[in-house]
Amino acid sequence: MLAPCGIPLIDLQIGYALAAGFRRITILTGYGADEVERHVLRAWPEYSDHFVLLRHEWNPLVRPYGTGRALLHAMREGVVDRERAVLTLFVDDLFARVRYAHDVVKTYYRALGRGNVLAVVLTHPGVHLPYGVVSEGRGVFTEKPFLSVHVSTGMYLLTPLALSKLEEAITSDVYYGAQEELSFEKCVLEPWSRRYPVLRVDVVRGEWLPVNDWKAADQVCRFLRMCDWASEWLPARSQ
Repeated sequence: MLAPCGIPLIDLQIGYALAAGFRRITILTGYGADEVERHVLRAWPEYSDHFVLLRHEWNPLVRPYGTGRALLHAMREGVVDRERAVLTLFVDDLFARVRYAHDVVKTYYRALGRGNVLAVVLTHPGVHLPYGVVSEGRGVFTEKPFLSVHVSTGMYLLTPLALSKLEEAITSDVYYGAQEELSFEKCVLEPWSRRYPVLRVDVVRGEWLPVNDWKAADQVCRFLRMCDWASEWLPARSQ
């Protein structure tokens, strides 16, 4: 519900998904679910039939939650079909082009019949660390270095294989008993990518904005001006 430019992040994510052509959007909520659900239904009445709102009564002060628990809960409740691929979007990751969602889906379809693909991951070629680094040895200081690695942007296409591995990894004992955050990245993608392929699609450098802190939130207005999906409804949503 953070609202840079006067627009809650959840609205930006819904707008992106709708612009990409998706017409079934499952919104998984936990803490603050009442506020989020009220806002979504009030802000997008013309699309309310396209939303599936699923909450999980989970106290993050007792133990962390995590994407793995959230997705497994959605599967158990029947709002996510374990026999179909799922595209995941995190509310705090913004993308400048609609085609990135299309590219991820097309990459999956092209891979069908060529073996068991675990997932398709949208990645960014490199990342600036938000802090200075002191190297080992001579102790050389580097301010906000750029790491030339392919970083996950939070857009995943999880195949039915990945969903089945999630069910295997997070048993009921683990689901309720584990004290740590259970993410599908850690429980499924990390261990099983050693056996099954994870396909990569890259964004153009600078066309992904992770809103992880207030400094990044201040960049949202500028970022939205370069987005090819926001122009039609952005002015109305910001009023």
